[in-house]
Amino acid sequence: MRMRIGCLLAILAFGMGCNQPNMETTDETPPSSSTTAAATTTASTPTASTPTASTPTASTPTASTPTATTPTATTPAAAESDLEKIQGVWKIESVGMEGAPQEVIDQIESGMMRMSGAKITWFAVVNGKEQVLQESSFTLDSRSSPKSITMTENKLPAGEKAPDVPGIYELEGDQLKLCLPTADVKSGDLDDPASKPEISMGERPKTFMAKGCGNMVLRRVKS
Repeated sequence: MRMRIGCLLAILAFGMGCNQPNMETTDETPPSSSTTAAATTTASTPTASTPTASTPTASTPTASTPTATTPTATTPAAAESDLEKIQGVWKIESVGMEGAPQEVIDQIESGMMRMSGAKITWFAVVNGKEQVLQESSFTLDSRSSPKSITMTENKLPAGEKAPDVPGIYELEGDQLKLCLPTADVKSGDLDDPASKPEISMGERPKTFMAKGCGNMVLRRVKS
């Protein structure tokens, strides 16, 4: 509103200035003293009755459209970041994992994922209750091509370390695609924490069809 009021005041002020009469252009030249009394009859229609300045040039000023009447466009707000866009609860709709048993795929597809801040919580709903399966922190790089995501598992037993999971992602509205490398267990048993399994992680995939990687398609169910 301040911008509109400012423009209105500028227009009004300019209009008032234009409507003021220009006193310097009126006829101030008295009749010549050399004019005789006999000439008064011929002066009934004096030549000065239609002064050349009757239409002053200032009546149509060159500044009729002041620049202030058209405000410059404001800078648009910064676009929402991918970190803000990715927040919410996501349902795993489909999983593509070469060589994985169907029961493993079914188990993964029954899970859900919550993005809260920079934390991912993988969970399942069992008998109406939420059961947390894994918690990870993550970072996004939306400037890379393809866009990249790096996840780090949290809440590991003392002395255990898990490698970062370097993946790629594609975010379009309420659909999220993830492509993650598969892990290789060098030693130990994943089902036996006491064995302290050693895990190596594959490289970050360059495409969503990369061999030896797992693909997920998720749908947002809650913001």
